Amino acid sequence: MVRLSKRAWCSIFFIAFIYLLPVLLTGLEKSMIAFNETEISNVEVSNISAPAEYTYAPKGIFIYLDDSENSDNPGAISKIALKNISDDVGPIIISAHTLNLLCKVGPVSIGFSHTETIDGEKISAILNTSWIIKNISDHLYLLIPKSYLLKIGIDSALVDQYLPNAISDTELKLGLKVNHMKSSTVAEVKAKESSSFILANYFLPALYNENTRTSDTFCIRSDYQNDQNTHNIPLPLWSIYMSGHGMAKYTIILGLSIPDFKKVLDFFNTKINTRLLVYTSCYAAGQNIKEIYNDITSPIQKTYSFAIIIQGITDTSVHSMSLAREFKPFFETVTTTDLIDYKKATSHILPTLDPQDTPQIRLPGTQWFSILAAQNNVVQIGKTLAENRGTRPLDVNTYFNTTPKILLLYAQHIPFELIFQGKTMPTIISMVPGAALHRLYGISARDISPDKILDQFMTLEDLDVMKLFYIEHISGTLIKNVIVNCNDHFAYYQKGEQLYVYEYKKQAREVEENTYSTYNPTQKYSQEDYLSYLFKVKLISKFSPATKPKIKLTSPQFPQEISWELLSKIDDAVMAADLNKFQELAQRVDINAAEFLTTAIREALRTKDKERWIIIITWLLDNGANVNYIAPKDSFTSGRSPLYYALREPDIVRLLIQRGANVNATTHDGTSILEAALLLSQLESAKLLIDHGARIDENIRSKFAEELKEIEGAGKL
Repeated sequence: MVRLSKRAWCSIFFIAFIYLLPVLLTGLEKSMIAFNETEISNVEVSNISAPAEYTYAPKGIFIYLDDSENSDNPGAISKIALKNISDDVGPIIISAHTLNLLCKVGPVSIGFSHTETIDGEKISAILNTSWIIKNISDHLYLLIPKSYLLKIGIDSALVDQYLPNAISDTELKLGLKVNHMKSSTVAEVKAKESSSFILANYFLPALYNENTRTSDTFCIRSDYQNDQNTHNIPLPLWSIYMSGHGMAKYTIILGLSIPDFKKVLDFFNTKINTRLLVYTSCYAAGQNIKEIYNDITSPIQKTYSFAIIIQGITDTSVHSMSLAREFKPFFETVTTTDLIDYKKATSHILPTLDPQDTPQIRLPGTQWFSILAAQNNVVQIGKTLAENRGTRPLDVNTYFNTTPKILLLYAQHIPFELIFQGKTMPTIISMVPGAALHRLYGISARDISPDKILDQFMTLEDLDVMKLFYIEHISGTLIKNVIVNCNDHFAYYQKGEQLYVYEYKKQAREVEENTYSTYNPTQKYSQEDYLSYLFKVKLISKFSPATKPKIKLTSPQFPQEISWELLSKIDDAVMAADLNKFQELAQRVDINAAEFLTTAIREALRTKDKERWIIIITWLLDNGANVNYIAPKDSFTSGRSPLYYALREPDIVRLLIQRGANVNATTHDGTSILEAALLLSQLESAKLLIDHGARIDENIRSKFAEELKEIEGAGKL
């Protein structure tokens, strides 16, 4: 018998390990996928899980929350819900307002070919003959297609019954409290008076009652663990699709406030078994991701036991909201397969029209979102690459071995030149949540004209936060010190010692074809343009890790000549709270055009150094700052008065009101200051506005009845 040395045995084990490693990793990956999609969904926050012998039945449901659209002009949520009902696939939870609208709407296009239409009369006939309508609450309905009940072997007559005293086997099989809900008719739906809410505050109470620890809508885990489940009916394993409107500046997602939506996520995570949540809402990404999923009060970020897929890539609307979706293949996939191919399953319900519609996924147990797209279409530059590459130029096509359609920037400072080959260049998108400023050393694209290069930074529409790019130079041209203002679709740059303004405009979309027109750069610009350029350069110098941009411009002949050096000195005086120096310098500048008042208010809220900034704000008001100044269109504070930005700090609101601020001013989109305060839940500021004459119209009174009750002194209204 041959005896092997320790070194020989180590060599054998090492070689075996190398050969078996791929097999082990593949097995581990498959195990983790299975665990993530089934077993982990049993885990409660308290680490109490359902009995191991329980089995699970994949199920799907669709949820639509909206109270803002109307039958004369149906919007995206109504159109998606119309297609969902016409596809006749699975249960739907829908707001009473939306269902009322669908039963009255005129002809609406719902097909991919735009030739398939449906109207309220047709949808009413479909609901009457093919669906069961159940009342969850005064503001919510549950719709169940009879074809679905037939497919899973449940008698429609059993679903129609009203048996509120105990949980029935029918309910446990469906996973829904259908027998605790009264049935309704289309006639009753139409007769119900339509509501008008900003937020779907009615959804969370119907989802879970903390006092009784029950749900009016779903059969929860505990319902399957007690004596009522005598037939060992499998627990539902839910895949959920949700759709509703979102707003960035008021932190609304799916028609819900951020706190309410986080509670909905907790319900999906701890009270029922969920393996997939897909949702479509404007402004679902960007800052709202940070607001929802990042808990700044905890060093340990919360994770969920199910996959979460959102449509959207940053702080923008979703352009494809109104495009048709195919719900049958999605529902078939999530209710019949043990493992879900996320990309394939969601491709049917998340049509992507523009780069800003690109879906993202947060896998079970992880703390981050990543792009759900073909790798050769989307590439990214993160902090690691940006910080470790040095200043060596990066040929994007060669480095990523592709011609990408989208380049995502997670790093704010790119210290090397980006080289693009060929005649096409990817859309460049900031992935920093909220307001962001990126500094790029340079762009080199020999076969692409400068205007087309700038266009690729400005293709996103409806950006609700300021996204700035500073590009030190564009190789092969005399263009330098480029500032791209993505949300306002303007770019400023120097050529020689002259300042140029470039505007990008995307024309109206015709079906699925995009047409573009651009405007030639011009040297005709206003004092506001010049100030805006200098102000943005100042921002870059202040927040970018690189050295200060070298700005040398031939000063235009304005009534008051303003130079980069002067603006820099003024800003330094403000930051140092050196009022004497500020007073000396500011006399040479139009205080209002420079937007010092709004900037000071925003800085007060950002730094929480309220006392120092109130002194500066007071000085500005004493020395000519217009308390009701509305910034021009191309400014980052466009269309909003200083009072709007002060709403989160009642002491500053009080000061501005005392100095004559218009409490009935409106923003550029027609929102009143009072409505903005109520949407932001700033009740103390809202009370100040009301006490000083802010108008409470019927719209505000109906939308914010509860908030108005909480305001001290609201009884006099």
